[in-house]
Amino acid sequence: MIPARFGSTRFPGKVLALLSSKTVLQHVYERACQSRYLSDIIIATDDKRFMRPPGVSERGSHDASRPSLRHRPRAEVASAEEAAVVVNIQGDEPLIDPAAIDAAILPVVHDSDVVMATLKKKIEDPREIDDPTWSSGG
Repeated sequence: MIPARFGSTRFPGKVLALLSSKTVLQHVYERACQSRYLSDIIIATDDKRFMRPPGVSERGSHDASRPSLRHRPRAEVASAEEAAVVVNIQGDEPLIDPAAIDAAILPVVHDSDVVMATLKKKIEDPREIDDPTWSSGG
């Protein structure tokens, strides 16, 4: 599930902003499609601008190389889906590593005692804490 909302205090419409000629949401979707374990991708939103965001097309079972894509209102997703595992991929994380998505899925799938998993990243430079615009690229 990729939650996508238009409203944002700091950057309204961020997920529809262009990044290297594609929307941020398109980048997230394409990265999610590279996951080895996702079978279905839902863009969860309450905003009709996301029902057909630029660059994101509907993909059904006719394209077996990619997970199917659906758009659902956010309120429906949690209550209507009957998935064995729900993976929450942030709509504003265009550089998410598909291997990281898989790493979050595997513990839940392989160990019945694990009911939830999340990713973490070690803070290696104190500037990451104080400056939200800082990245490891400098």
